[in-house]
Amino acid sequence: MQVTIDGVPYAPVCNSGSRIGIAITTYNRPAVLANTIEQHLKPLPAGAKLIVIDDGSAPAATAFGIEIIRHDKSLGIVASKNRSLEELIDAGCEHLFLWDDDAYPCYSLVGHADGETVECHPDNQPKIERRRAWRLSYK
Repeated sequence: MQVTIDGVPYAPVCNSGSRIGIAITTYNRPAVLANTIEQHLKPLPAGAKLIVIDDGSAPAATAFGIEIIRHDKSLGIVASKNRSLEELIDAGCEHLFLWDDDAYPCYSLVGHADGETVECHPDNQPKIERRRAWRLSYK
């Protein structure tokens, strides 16, 4: 499909293989961070950008092959999330995912997402429903 804007042919520019950006914020939890990075790398699509924002951990966070942006002193979660957004947007990412160091996507459950699920409601009575879930796929 050819798009023309004001008589000029438009072709989108994409400098990277993927415009997905993932930022993980951390503070003083190196073992938790290591596990989270490992979990994020499993389904990471080619060309996706993964960064860690270290909010002044002592000792500083380290991760082989991962870009780490460090605050010299703790500035708090809000400053870390804002820095995450700045870094990913500056890198040209359009799809931004902000994670904490103790959270990661649970892809092993995706294959079992169709079927009965149990929810907890405010009245503490479980409710069983049949749901259809979207399958996660990076292709």
